[in-house]
Amino acid sequence: YMVTKSGYYKRLVDYFVNMAIINWTVDVEIKNEKMFSVNQKTFRKNYVNFVAQANKFKIDNRISDIMRKLFVEDACFGFINEDAIDCPIYFIDSKYCEIKKIVNGNVYEYAVNRSLITNDYFETLPSDLQSVLTKSKEISLNNLVMIPYENSFCIKYNNDFTYLYPPFLPLILAILDIEDIKELNKAKSEADTYKLIYFK
Repeated sequence: YMVTKSGYYKRLVDYFVNMAIINWTVDVEIKNEKMFSVNQKTFRKNYVNFVAQANKFKIDNRISDIMRKLFVEDACFGFINEDAIDCPIYFIDSKYCEIKKIVNGNVYEYAVNRSLITNDYFETLPSDLQSVLTKSKEISLNNLVMIPYENSFCIKYNNDFTYLYPPFLPLILAILDIEDIKELNKAKSEADTYKLIYFK
């Protein structure tokens, strides 16, 4: 809401979003002595396969979208649908999602609330996600559908708690004060203009 309501808030979000740049590298430092016995061709093949797999995510192109969701909503929920040449991330609106648990210390698993999804929004979802949601009607008694671990993508900005808490939330009151002062100054200048016209 604030991104559309306040130019100040939008500029603040845009400033931090546009700072995000990813230049990733593959660390080839050998940390295990057993690697010295690996055939050089096998090592090269594994390296090429790893780089190709990492490139499929195209994170360097998607980082701006991910960061925008983090700064506006505090979390980025996605559904990964991997094929032979690409690994697209379909972003799901946070109003339909809820973080349910943390696995391996820092990996979030989330559920989609099926009851909130309209038919129009359902039609825009990838076919694999539609299939997961449709099958869940038979299995799940409640409307929360856990997204399979291998297809889920969830990053959260504030790791202190699992509920959503946008990073700039404490600034909203200050920004609204700026907006109010701006409106008061505008009203005052309009009133002054009417006074000038009246006295002329």
